[in-house]
Amino acid sequence: MPTFESIMTLIRDWFLILLTPTGAWQLGVVLLAALSGWLAHRRWQAQIDRRQGERKGLHRLAVRGTGRAAFPLTAFVVVIAGRGILSRLEIQTHLLDLLAPLLMSLALIRLVVYILRRAFAPSAALRAWEGVFSTLVWAVVALHLLGWLPDVLAALDGPSVTLGDARISILSTLELILAVAVFMILAGWVSRYIEHRASRSEYLSSSMKVGLSKISKVVLYTIAALIALNTVGIDLTALTVFGGALGVGLGFGFQRIASNFISGFILLFDRSIKPGDVITVGERFGWVVALHARYIVVRDRDGVETLIPNENLITTDVINW
Repeated sequence: MPTFESIMTLIRDWFLILLTPTGAWQLGVVLLAALSGWLAHRRWQAQIDRRQGERKGLHRLAVRGTGRAAFPLTAFVVVIAGRGILSRLEIQTHLLDLLAPLLMSLALIRLVVYILRRAFAPSAALRAWEGVFSTLVWAVVALHLLGWLPDVLAALDGPSVTLGDARISILSTLELILAVAVFMILAGWVSRYIEHRASRSEYLSSSMKVGLSKISKVVLYTIAALIALNTVGIDLTALTVFGGALGVGLGFGFQRIASNFISGFILLFDRSIKPGDVITVGERFGWVVALHARYIVVRDRDGVETLIPNENLITTDVINW
């Protein structure tokens, strides 16, 4: 495979360069940069640990964001300084010339991903995936700087399977996953913003706030999925037949679930039951704690919470005290 052979040849050439005196000097600068970056990262992390109880704000965001870029930024400074010294000594710096933009791009990517994660969706799940996102984006940038990106993309797009008019390859699958992830994150951020604005509104009842939040999530996530599919070139008209068959199957198989969802929206918009109401449903008596898409949460005098399907509130007698 030519791509694999060219990459292996380039790696072998770099290895031979490192065995020369010029390569040894550059390798020494790289090791010094790595050590300096590691020490800077440890020191900055100690500062972050001491500020665990600090209130959220721009200062905390700046400290934590800089901490994520401490290693590549420090290593970048050392590499630039080492490259300047070696250039004055008329020693070639090919390795350092390549390493400098890689380190700077890593620092910028870590900062941008951290800021976007905090701005769009400050959740534990995204915090766990932050490092993965940063590494993947940096890998693409590194391949571009090395000049390998076109060959790698061509290799990923080679093996494929044709289903009807659609051609599915490793590259198209990765593009689909990336598009879905990006648009879902954006949809999640917009829905959280709508929920936040609705919760602070003085003109909406508690039922309307919950209903607006749920409807916005369903609509936004559906739109995000459709846009992601269309972005990667999937013909949405081909999904209509499949969607119709799936809808019929779901209609028969999930009648009760669909009934609970519809009943939930009816309860939200007719405002017959709201969070804080005291109700009796059958033998259950208590305070309505929350309204959800499929059920409501009722807490009795003992603090025990019961999940009551929304359909029961529509089809049976309910006493609202």
